[in-house]
This record gives sequence, structure tokens and C-alpha cells, in this order.
Amino acid sequence: MSTQQIYVELLDEGTIVYRPVTATHIKDLIFKIEGAVPETETWAFLPGEIVECRYHKFTRGNEEITAFRALSSEEIDNL
Repeated sequence: MSTQQIYVELLDEGTIVYRPVTATHIKDLIFKIEGAVPETETWAFLPGEIVECRYHKFTRGNEEITAFRALSSEEIDNL
């Protein structure tokens, strides 16, 4: 499995903000989030979580892979 950069939303920022994080590619748009959360941030998804992602077009026009929901344990078992 390879790693790549995906984006995770930061919570409690007052506006929508995304943080680039390292994630292990599992299949299709399914990734496992790696790394550690900085003390000053609250991530929508935590390291170790397996998330489904989708492409998101940012205001600068770049399209990136962003996490949008954590998979349930049942969904993970069926991967």
C-alpha cells in the first residue's frame, strides 16, 4: 500500500479549513489516516481511522482528495 496526501477538515476554526495529512491508500477512494494531530488542532477524523474520500474543488481552483466520512467496522471488514 502506498501513502499520499489527503485533506482533513479542521474543526472549531470559525470557517472551513482543511489540513493536508499523510494517508495510506487502501483502495479506490478509501484511506487510513496517518500521523499525529498537533496540540492546537481538532481534526474531523483521527489518525488510524479509515475514511472514504471524495474530490473537492478548492477556491483556488485546485481539486484535492478530502476525507468526508469514517467507515464503520462492518464496512472495513468488507473491504
